[in-house]
Amino acid sequence: MSDDEILKVGGIIVCVRDAELTSKLRPILHIDVDSEGYFRLKNPAVVVETRDPGKYLAVGDDVRSDILAADSAVLSLTSILDKNEINHIIEVSEVDEDVCGGCGTCVKTCMFHATSIDVARNVSVTDAARCVGCGNCVVACPTGARYLVRYPNSHLVDAIKILGRFEASPKVLAMLCDGGGYPAADRAGLMGLTYPTGVLPLRVSCAGRVDTQFILYAFKVGFDGVFIGECPEGACQNIVGNTDLARRANLFRSVLRSRAIDTDRLRIEEISPLEGDLFAEAINEFVDELRGD
Repeated sequence: MSDDEILKVGGIIVCVRDAELTSKLRPILHIDVDSEGYFRLKNPAVVVETRDPGKYLAVGDDVRSDILAADSAVLSLTSILDKNEINHIIEVSEVDEDVCGGCGTCVKTCMFHATSIDVARNVSVTDAARCVGCGNCVVACPTGARYLVRYPNSHLVDAIKILGRFEASPKVLAMLCDGGGYPAADRAGLMGLTYPTGVLPLRVSCAGRVDTQFILYAFKVGFDGVFIGECPEGACQNIVGNTDLARRANLFRSVLRSRAIDTDRLRIEEISPLEGDLFAEAINEFVDELRGD
């Protein structure tokens, strides 16, 4: 099959233990990778499922476990293909055509080739089948024409406002991405680890979805610190979400200084889904620093 041919399938089962091959397949398969560059399971307790329905991993510790994993993957995939109808949530980014200027910034930002410019109307459009709902294009849009159906700006702003009413000292807004920070916080709870009640979590689709305006607003409504938990470098579930955040955050720190806000009150940590202990350690350390301990 040549490079420009498209093979239509009902599901995908991957058995790859080579990091170099994984890096080549990732832009095609859009499966998350871990901190070591290998494809990552959605939940280690469910041995073959990935984040996306219909995509499975069949990788064990040896050939025998590979075969067992493959059997489980085939069984899981068969149970899906046997259904007449499948409901799958599409977390699509949409466009306000009255505001869109057709600049193409979203096209350059999207790593999944889900956005393009309708030349006839000079507006951006979204391919819902490709969009993964990361929200990077929403933050990058210079006119504010884009919004994310699952995590719209209004939802996040309202959530920050409501959480800001909670009385605690210090009070920390923990913005945690779907791929790393949020599952790590869940993992910390399962491990019996604790952190102060003044740490208030807010789930976001991706670190790349964190707009600097959200951070400013959090300080405005009374938060003493903002903690952002993102995927590790090279393991972002949306490929460049953490890179985009780092670029914005580095520039944003000068804005904080101009408003007499200590830049140490903003903390960004790379955390993988299984590192509940790292999450608890990092968040407790941050709270201690805010207290001046």
